[in-house]
Amino acid sequence: MRSLMMGLAFGAALMFSVGGAWAYNCPVLVSQLKAELPKVKDQKKKAEAEKLTAECEKLHTAGKHNESVDKCVEAGKVAGIKLTMSEAAQKIYDQMHKK
Repeated sequence: MRSLMMGLAFGAALMFSVGGAWAYNCPVLVSQLKAELPKVKDQKKKAEAEKLTAECEKLHTAGKHNESVDKCVEAGKVAGIKLTMSEAAQKIYDQMHKK
């Protein structure tokens, strides 16, 4: 019984550390978008990417980090901005989007 409790405690700690690391990526991606958006020449694409970036921030604030990261990636694609994530975050993202 004690080993089961230790296993559950370890699993919970791991989940929260990964979740915290994942949550950290939203502001990083938003910062990258905000730094690059002024350079986007196509005003239609720029406006759409700005709208998506604002949605990304709202989702992050609401604790919906998966959706937030997806929205940031979408904004980057619309604007032609290459976003970078930490290696760990990129692995999580890639696993979530396996086909």
